[in-house]
Amino acid sequence: MPEAHHGPGPMIKGQFMERGQNALIKRAAWIDGIGIGAMCFTVFPQNSARNLQSVQGTMFVFDDHTGALLDSDVVTYRKTAADWRCTGN
Repeated sequence: MPEAHHGPGPMIKGQFMERGQNALIKRAAWIDGIGIGAMCFTVFPQNSARNLQSVQGTMFVFDDHTGALLDSDVVTYRKTAADWRCTGN
């Protein structure tokens, strides 16, 4: 297992709100020495009938030492690279 998985576990908090079939989900994690991640997304199943995505959201990543917001393009790049590696493409 990679060394990154041997460090301290994250503090994780979340909130789930529903209104009918729709939902708002918020999750945040803080890993000492690595950073803070906060994600917020909605699930609106009926959007597919409107040619809209049923799940829409955003992710914020903050520096662990300064609290500075990090560039979201960096997050997208790393996640895309991880997805590619996991699927073997």
